[in-house]
Order: sequence, then C-alpha cells, then structure tokens
Amino acid sequence: MVNAEKIYKHLAIKLIFTETVDREFGNLLEIPDNHPKFLITLDPFSGASVEGIKDLQLSDFLLMEEIS
Repeated sequence: MVNAEKIYKHLAIKLIFTETVDREFGNLLEIPDNHPKFLITLDPFSGASVEGIKDLQLSDFLLMEEIS
C-alpha cells in the first residue's frame, strides 16, 4: 500500500490583479489544517509563499519529485 500524504492544489491561469491574488490564496487560507498547500499557475514569475502556501509554476509542480 502506498503511503499517501494529503495535499491541496488550487489552479489559476494568471495572478495579474490584486483581487485575483487575494481570492486564489484566500481559498487555501480558509482550510484549517496544516497539510501542504499549493497554488499552481501559468505565470512566469512564481515561487513565492504566502502564509505557507507555495506559489508554483505548472511545469515546476509537474517536475517535483517530492512534495514538501
């Protein structure tokens, strides 16, 4: 049996406007547990972290060997 860890993934095309950033990160911030949370986008600039939520470009997320 595979030992699967629970993670949350939220997808957004682009984070251009402040309202979009607030909405997309806000959805994950409302989850009251400590499992890893990722916001995955097509933005060329990513890699930031907001209150523990990692912002990753889609290609980087797909190439991850380990989720942390």
